[in-house]
Amino acid sequence: MIRILALLGAALTSLGLCAHPGTDAAIADFDRQIAENPSAQHLFLQRGALLSADGHWEQARHDFERAMMLGDPVVVACEMGFLSAREGRLQESLRYLSAYLDRYPADQRCRAERARIADLLGQSLVASADYRVLLDYDPIPNPGVWMSAIQHAISADPANSDEVWRLVDLALARLGPTPSLVEMVVTVAKTLGDLDRAIDRLEAFPLADSPEWYAQMALLYQCGGDRDMAAKHRASALALLSSLKPAPARIELGERLASVPDCASM
Repeated sequence: MIRILALLGAALTSLGLCAHPGTDAAIADFDRQIAENPSAQHLFLQRGALLSADGHWEQARHDFERAMMLGDPVVVACEMGFLSAREGRLQESLRYLSAYLDRYPADQRCRAERARIADLLGQSLVASADYRVLLDYDPIPNPGVWMSAIQHAISADPANSDEVWRLVDLALARLGPTPSLVEMVVTVAKTLGDLDRAIDRLEAFPLADSPEWYAQMALLYQCGGDRDMAAKHRASALALLSSLKPAPARIELGERLASVPDCASM
């Protein structure tokens, strides 16, 4: 059983779980292997996972159902959960993911998906518990999981700002001030109306070569009423932009810096 899961994990990792020119060839290879060994559960599971990620949901479901008939159906439940979510069957997805995690609680990919689905379904206790497990377990910080956990904390209990900022602080400590996390800090400030906390955190993690960091700081200071500091950071952002090659994101940032910031939601 462990060998089947390991084979599936290796196949999905090597193919990136996304459509690309090699996917058709990989599926064709699985077609050949299945024709030679039609009772191999792991082959139907692996081909189904590729078909699911590539948007061929009906074919994927057929492969997963076949795999469930050929061996332990719980082994297939995680991929069935992903497929059901893609099809918009969220309650079904949650059932499959939960069945799988009952047997294989260390599977972080499946747990992250269950946290996401539970959040969408408004099952805050399940989502919160899963995010706690993910953040405690993850030896290599996954930015997406941290972003999702912070967003969940905001939506689950906006009044509990201390918990939200606790997660932000942990994310900054483990990930550093990545562009997505800097943007998340500003989003938290907007949602909670807590500009000072956001400024304190970003000032503690300066990105001297990032025009986006200076732009976000300028926004926070401007909306917080400190126009001098806002002007200083805006000037630093523009100076850095002028030294970099033009790119769509940088052009958009320059236009944003030239406009009056929208502080209505701050």
